[in-house]
Amino acid sequence: MSQAAMANKQECLLDQEKLTSENTVDIIRSRMYHLLSQAFSFPDKNLQSTASELWEIAATLYPELDIDQEKLKSDLQIMEPEYINVFDGHEQKKYCKPYEGQWMEAERAKRQWEVKKFYQFFGLGLNRQTNEMPDHIMYELEFMHFLSFKMIEVANNENRQSDINQAEHYLQAQKDFLQRHLSVWVAQFAERLEEKTELPFYIILAKLTAKFVSDDLAWVEDRL
Repeated sequence: MSQAAMANKQECLLDQEKLTSENTVDIIRSRMYHLLSQAFSFPDKNLQSTASELWEIAATLYPELDIDQEKLKSDLQIMEPEYINVFDGHEQKKYCKPYEGQWMEAERAKRQWEVKKFYQFFGLGLNRQTNEMPDHIMYELEFMHFLSFKMIEVANNENRQSDINQAEHYLQAQKDFLQRHLSVWVAQFAERLEEKTELPFYIILAKLTAKFVSDDLAWVEDRL
């Protein structure tokens, strides 16, 4: 999603003096969603630095996870075959389906269509280089990153009624997407991932993702 990828660059343009405590939370939420999305992408040379930031934030939010960052610095040569086996299904007994529709086979096409319509409504398209379906977990997490950051963008002019309405629009969209899609299957997916992999990186990632999505839905619902 090209527009979502621009959000991190735009963060430095925000007027810090106009940010409320809720805006600060949105910055953290947006960053977390982006980092989680990257962690579920095919591991590349940038993963180490991305993961380090993810674990640092996660250790603050969820100290009970007892995150050992040194232990989680896995070699990419180990992670690549594990990713292929677990998420691409190269080794069927280890396969953990990373697509929403695969957890609801009877509604698979409908789920994919609805998710894609969410993206298109906000002017987003898919990254064809990854060659993944729209309901892949990395796309759904990245979409939440985009929506939460858009709320920060309008915060600089929060005294204008049109911007307040726009912020509420983005917040409602997050609630709808979490309720209808991401939160519907992530807990089950995370539980299965813990069963299928022995790699500490993905075990902690599963626990973290399930906790964060659940907590974030509760936060959004309460805020509305």
